[in-house]
Amino acid sequence: EDSSYALTVEGYVFGWGSNDWGQLGISDLEEERLPRPDGKYLRDVPMLVRTLVGEHVLSVAAGAFHVLALTDRGKVWVWGHNSEGQLGLGDLSQRNQPALIQMEGRNMVAVACGA
Repeated sequence: EDSSYALTVEGYVFGWGSNDWGQLGISDLEEERLPRPDGKYLRDVPMLVRTLVGEHVLSVAAGAFHVLALTDRGKVWVWGHNSEGQLGLGDLSQRNQPALIQMEGRNMVAVACGA
């Protein structure tokens, strides 16, 4: 919700818009945040999700406040809001940067998010 994502041919992920729940996959300490009167965080230009540099991302799925990224090796990276365990990491902690889901040696072929 209120954020957008783009994927390059080279497999880089960019995000912009609202970052209230870490859904852009960047730390707000990386760049100066754009000031807003309500004190929330946002980016008004595309920002590279640096944690995924070195991975070749094939697809990105965005939920209301969380994101999944699938790599060419069948790995799934997740970030953002996690109050319902929607990141699949075994806890309820928000992630401001991508974290790798442990899938017991399985290679995934698609990702999807609910909103």
